[in-house]
Amino acid sequence: MAKYLTNKETQATLERIIIHAEKKLILISPYIKLTNTMFARFKAAADKGVIIKIIYRVNKVDKVELDRLKSIKNIELKSTNDLHAKCYFNEKEMIITSLNLLEASEKNWEMGIHIDRVNDKEIYDSALNDALTIFNDSKSIQISGTKKTTNEEKLPETNNHE
Repeated sequence: MAKYLTNKETQATLERIIIHAEKKLILISPYIKLTNTMFARFKAAADKGVIIKIIYRVNKVDKVELDRLKSIKNIELKSTNDLHAKCYFNEKEMIITSLNLLEASEKNWEMGIHIDRVNDKEIYDSALNDALTIFNDSKSIQISGTKKTTNEEKLPETNNHE
């Protein structure tokens, strides 16, 4: 059953989602300025073969941060206008939250809802479909040394509840 998350629980659940990702990690946040710890978590996930897809708001992530993100293998960056949603998930669980991927957000009052793919299938699948719409409507950011992806991408499969 979906669960309300307090400030600290939201941050801890985001970290757990990243650590426990096995195949894919999708992160939707308009603003990104990672702490060194969060950057290390992304890098560790990528190093174990997790494909990371990040969607952010156009002109809301500075060049230094984008360059740092581009240094992570297995990462795809996309940007879109008018993004305000914050949603983070792997193939098993997600959170929908007020938390941006910002250093400053760790000091703010935040809250969220945790959704389990098996126990909250209808909610997970609905949120997944919206995330897919945002993802496919977003512009790919070219990372040197990577191939350009097609516009229609698939996020975690919704019929296989491993």
